[in-house]
Amino acid sequence: MQLPHDFHFSQYNLQDYVDCPRRFELRHLRKLEWPAVQSAPVLEQELRMERGTQFHRLVQQWVMGIPAEKLAQRIGDPLLREWWQTFLREQPLQPFPGQPRAEVVLTAPFMEYRLLAKLDILMAEPGETLTIFDWKTSDRRPRSAVLRAKVQTRLYPLMVVLAGAHLNGRTAWHPEQVSMRYWFVQHPHEPEVLDYNETRFESDKNYLEGLVEEILWNVEDDSFPMTRDTNKCRFCQYRSFCERGIVAGTLDEMEAAEEAPTIDENILNLDLEQIGEIAF
Repeated sequence: MQLPHDFHFSQYNLQDYVDCPRRFELRHLRKLEWPAVQSAPVLEQELRMERGTQFHRLVQQWVMGIPAEKLAQRIGDPLLREWWQTFLREQPLQPFPGQPRAEVVLTAPFMEYRLLAKLDILMAEPGETLTIFDWKTSDRRPRSAVLRAKVQTRLYPLMVVLAGAHLNGRTAWHPEQVSMRYWFVQHPHEPEVLDYNETRFESDKNYLEGLVEEILWNVEDDSFPMTRDTNKCRFCQYRSFCERGIVAGTLDEMEAAEEAPTIDENILNLDLEQIGEIAF
C-alpha cells in the first residue's frame, strides 16, 4: 500500500485516524464502501446531518449578501427555521471586527503532502486580528476538554498561520492574532472560545507531524490496528466488517459519547485542482 502523492490531510481524515487507525485505512486509503449506518434510527440521522448542512449553507448565503428574509422564505423545516431565527437574533459575528468570509479553503504543504482545511467563517481585520467561527448544530454541547482535543481545534488556527497571509496583506499572521470560536445554535450563549499563541502553534504543529509520521509508518508496514475503545465501534459504519458488532448505537448515545458525525470534505464540492499551492 502507498499513500497517494497528492493526498490531503484534513481534520476529517486525521480525526478518523485518531479515533481508529483501521477506520482511516478503510475509508481514506482503501475507499471501502460498507453498507452500515453510523447510528440509528437511519432517517433521523440523515435528517440531522442534512439540517446541519442546510444551516451552514444559510449562513454562507447570508454572508454573501442574500437578504435574511429571502432566505427565511425558503426554509420548510420548523427546527431549521428556529435555528435561523436564533442566529439572526444573537448575531454571533457582530462584536468582531473585519469583513466576514464564508467557506474559506486553506491548503499548505506539510511533510511532502498537504494539509487542507475548510473554515465556516473567518472575520479578518488585516494587521490586527482574525477569528475563526465554526457552527455546531448538535443537541448536546460537548465538553470543553473534548472540543480542545479535537483535530479540528488544533488544525484550523495552525492553518491560518501557515496559509492565511493572503488575508493579511500577504503578511503571515502571528499566532497571538488568531482565535477560534465554536458557536452552538442550540446553546447560543455557551460558545467555546480558544485563544491562540506561539506555544500552542508549536504544540499543534508537532502533534500533527507526529500523526502524519505515524500514518506513514503504518502505510509502510501495511498495518492499521483497530481502536481499543470498542464503544467507538458502535458508531462506525465498518463495525460489522471488523467483526465488532452489528447493531448501531443510537443518535442520543452518539452525542452522549461525543462521537457526533462530521461532514466529509469529499462532499463539499471542493475542486482541489483549483486550490492554489500556498507555501510556508
